[in-house]
Amino acid sequence: MELWDRTAELMLGLIDQYDDQAIFLWLFIEETGFPLPLPGDLAMLLAGYRVAQGHMNLIWALFLLEVATLLGGSVLYWLGARGGRPLLHRYGRYVRLDRAKLDRAEAWLQRRQSVAVALGRVTPGLRNVTVIAAGVFGVPYRTFLPAFGLGSFVYIVFFFGLGMWAGPQALEMVGAVRVSMRLVVTAVLFVGLSAFLAVMYRRAGAVRQLAREPAPEVRKLETSAMAGLLATLQMGMGLNVLFYLLGALDVGPPEQALLRFLDQAAERFAEGNSVRFIGLLLAIVVVSGFVWGVVYSHLAVPMLRLPPWLRGLAFSALPLAFSVLVLMPLLGAGPLGLGLESGLFPLAGEVVRNALFGVGLATSYSLLRVARQRPARAVAEDRASDPPRSPASHPDRPKDQPRLPEAP
Repeated sequence: MELWDRTAELMLGLIDQYDDQAIFLWLFIEETGFPLPLPGDLAMLLAGYRVAQGHMNLIWALFLLEVATLLGGSVLYWLGARGGRPLLHRYGRYVRLDRAKLDRAEAWLQRRQSVAVALGRVTPGLRNVTVIAAGVFGVPYRTFLPAFGLGSFVYIVFFFGLGMWAGPQALEMVGAVRVSMRLVVTAVLFVGLSAFLAVMYRRAGAVRQLAREPAPEVRKLETSAMAGLLATLQMGMGLNVLFYLLGALDVGPPEQALLRFLDQAAERFAEGNSVRFIGLLLAIVVVSGFVWGVVYSHLAVPMLRLPPWLRGLAFSALPLAFSVLVLMPLLGAGPLGLGLESGLFPLAGEVVRNALFGVGLATSYSLLRVARQRPARAVAEDRASDPPRSPASHPDRPKDQPRLPEAP
């Protein structure tokens, strides 16, 4: 498939052209959990090979690889700790993970926190799972970070050294992992995540109807940000799968339009520096995901009285309009993407992209909000069971402050 072959070739070529910038961006994206056409291991191999050729400084290359890993892993840890933990505790029983099983897993991990994290990071197939599990099961960040850094550095040094000493042979060996294999992994992740969210959403229908405890603004913003990030990741994986299917069906115009857009925009905004433009585009996608998450939680949720998935689909018209009428013209694609000379394919792609994002955002926000906010009835009952206290014991609460109303 042209797009993925081109993407793989681009990633390899960017290392030759931009070295440290490309290595940092490649590994950072990989460590946040977003699957790329080529594995992050290849970036480590290429960095070692470039050092052996004298094109990069050894200490600087290792430093960049480690920092990119720490930053990307910290994003994934935050998502697991602040979002995944409440989700599993609230909904785990719906996927055969009841509280007793979660408590046993957490107790086991708590006894071996540093060792488990370090060993998980050097075990292929468990590297990102280890990060999410550490966040979900409450490993403190001050404990997680050193163990994560140590295990990651051992892994980096192994592949970095392999690239230095084995050179092209090591690159050929790891490069033998075909693009299609990475796409299969992406498809599995997309289907798995979508099915997991769908099952939790369907089985938690009664719980979602309860009135919730009013959330502080900071928590509401954090929930919005997490929902935006989850929706962005799900959208990216869904688009990967869609492009794979279009390639299998030999439908070329969408790929050609995207490639033309990347070439034109890199030339226009980054002086032809593809790495710089990809970094800019990544920042735009992530930041816009956060922004639209906040807009959705503050405007769409109180205004649109619809089921969450349908509300998200309706809300997607807003980011779609902004994309095709403002963002795409600014990036040189013209209104509705007509400047790419590919007919209505760019517009159709934006419709699908924003629909995936909107439904993912609404579903994620609904589940996260329910998981992170107690029902108003439970809060009221807890307060009613508290022994009476004098006003002096509540210096921050007026005497006449009403209790939270009970849900019907």
